[in-house]
Amino acid sequence: MDKSWIGKPSNTLEYEHGLNPFLDFTFMNSAIGDKIKYPCHLCYFQKWQTRDIVYAHLICKQFSQNYVTWVIHGESNVVNNSLNIESSHDILPPSNPVELLLMKHFRA
Repeated sequence: MDKSWIGKPSNTLEYEHGLNPFLDFTFMNSAIGDKIKYPCHLCYFQKWQTRDIVYAHLICKQFSQNYVTWVIHGESNVVNNSLNIESSHDILPPSNPVELLLMKHFRA
């Protein structure tokens, strides 16, 4: 898959034409329900979001230029991970606000 779009400004057609196939690939290979882990290095790939939200965020905020091997998003035929992020099949975080608060507070 072409990844040259990752380094392009997010307001270009090249970026958008690369982002949509990334989202197609990601939702086909790593979605749980209608959500994927938001590919953001600042939140350590921990937030689950819908396609519309991920798209909007990645248009407003640039795609992480260091994330070129998409192991968290279904790219499995690689030797090592581009960000040294542990790859695993996760479950969605709880939607109960109390559980979310407890998880955030007690996360190691």
